[in-house]
Amino acid sequence: MNGAENMIYMSSKSSSDGRYVLTCTFKVGANLDMANVDINNRVNKATAKLPQEAINYGISVKKKSPDILLAVSIYIVLWLSSRLYRVGILMYGKRATLPEMFRWLRYS
Repeated sequence: MNGAENMIYMSSKSSSDGRYVLTCTFKVGANLDMANVDINNRVNKATAKLPQEAINYGISVKKKSPDILLAVSIYIVLWLSSRLYRVGILMYGKRATLPEMFRWLRYS
């Protein structure tokens, strides 16, 4: 799967019963239909190198788009419950995290 266009990273899981799941994550805004075709082509090339038992068991490629793009949580345990203090923490969170997130999204 290495070299797939717009792919950011891969993660994999295997189980003791022989199942293997490879998840490919693509950049925001990537055409998922084209990515699916690209991954299918790469799987078809790799199929010839797999044992016959794996081929008989079946290989599938599924396209999935996450519902939540990004979730950010700022959690601070406060001994002081002053409303002004909580507003200050909220404003700090907006100033400190939002610009960094937008900068990360712009360059990823």
